[in-house]
Amino acid sequence: MGRIRRRVKALLFFLAALLVYYASGGTTGNNKTEQQQKPSCHAHVSLKDFKESEPVNATVGTSATLPCHTTLQIHVNKDTLTWRKGSTNVLNWKGKQTFEKGNNVIPPSIQQVERGDGSIVLSRVKESDEGEYCCCFHKFGNMKCIIVTLVVEENRRVTPGLNRHQIVASTVKPTRNTTISGATAKIIAIVAAVLLVIIVILIWIWCKVKKCCLKNKSQRKNSNSDQAKGTEDTAIQMRLMDNRDHTSRAIP
Repeated sequence: MGRIRRRVKALLFFLAALLVYYASGGTTGNNKTEQQQKPSCHAHVSLKDFKESEPVNATVGTSATLPCHTTLQIHVNKDTLTWRKGSTNVLNWKGKQTFEKGNNVIPPSIQQVERGDGSIVLSRVKESDEGEYCCCFHKFGNMKCIIVTLVVEENRRVTPGLNRHQIVASTVKPTRNTTISGATAKIIAIVAAVLLVIIVILIWIWCKVKKCCLKNKSQRKNSNSDQAKGTEDTAIQMRLMDNRDHTSRAIP
């Protein structure tokens, strides 16, 4: 019984620790995932160093130019140009060389970068290309960035009577939020932990009741055995007394 109690206490302690973990921010993994879906350059955005950029609209299968014009003085032999989408590298350009780029990415020319133009071209645009992109110039360890948004439309014919905004609204697919929010995850974790605690308590009560029942049954069995033994001893004694009486009567 003592061993069962120790195991139950250890399990309850583990469940309590798990409950505290989830309630105090154990769902940070979801938050990290949500943060990774956003460009990682938000903290380095510097609008004063770039020309303002409007969202770029493109049709599936066509090319799209993502503009990135900076007012900084760029040295192509020292400075670095990078493009990122979320946590994915789209382009790494440094010292007149392209070290890394996507399959459908056309990098800028040296002359463009010298003029502060880091615009890239995406050929054969796909629906998965839609989203926010970060264009960053790295100068002497400092990073200056701007965010460019790409909206991908389905390849449909233009219907007479519809303007461009109506076409975009009818062709762009709404994105669904498939991630579980932090509050929902915490509620699910709390409910699961409470259910586990209740199950463990019920198992502990059942074990205790079963132990008591077995103990009472054993006691009743021992009592009945003692009573039967006492009855048998009494019968033996009565037989001995009868034999003595019969023997004493038989002797003249």
